[in-house]
Amino acid sequence: DEESFYALENAKIVREAEKYYRKMFEGGEVTWNIRDTHMCDCLQDLLKHQGDRTKAVIWVRRRRRGGENLRFV
Repeated sequence: DEESFYALENAKIVREAEKYYRKMFEGGEVTWNIRDTHMCDCLQDLLKHQGDRTKAVIWVRRRRRGGENLRFV
């Protein structure tokens, strides 16, 4: 049901936020990798929850060393 799905997604957000901030302060793994993986996982969960006929359009804008890159997925 909807409430269970969103409760589970919120729990994942809390877990991943803790992981992201821990890595940000400790160093090591690049934090944008953690963030991007989490965003992709959330999108996949939402698409699966909404059904096989559901589609999404995503626009990703990134700023990193080397200038601005736009990527369409």
